Amino acid sequence: MAKLLYKPFGIVLALVTGKLAAALFDAVWPKLDRAGDGSVPAPTEKNASAGRAVAATAVQAATYAGTKTAVDRFGVRLFYHLTGLWAGDPSAAELEQKAAKKAAKKAEKDARKG
Repeated sequence: MAKLLYKPFGIVLALVTGKLAAALFDAVWPKLDRAGDGSVPAPTEKNASAGRAVAATAVQAATYAGTKTAVDRFGVRLFYHLTGLWAGDPSAAELEQKAAKKAAKKAEKDARKG
C-alpha cells in the first residue's frame, strides 16, 4: 500500500534527480577536464581522446548514480516523515504476515481437496 502511495511522490523526485544530477555534472566536469575546454566529448568525436571520452562518461554515470541514491533516500525518509508509511523494502513483520496469509490459503486449499 505504501509503495502505491509513494509512486507519484517518486515520479516527482525522479524529475528532480535528473535536473540536479545534470547540474552537478555540469559543475564538476569542467574542473576535472584539465586537458579540454570543459565540454563533454562524444564517444564518436574524431578529435577527442578515448581516455577523455571514457572519463567524462564515467564521471557522468557516477554523478547520476550518487545523486539518484541521495534523492531516493531523502525522498523515502521525507515520505515516511509526512505519512508515517515506509515505502521502501517491506519490514520483517510485513513479510511474516504475507507468509502466514499464504500458508493459511494453502492449508484451506488442501483442506478442500482432502
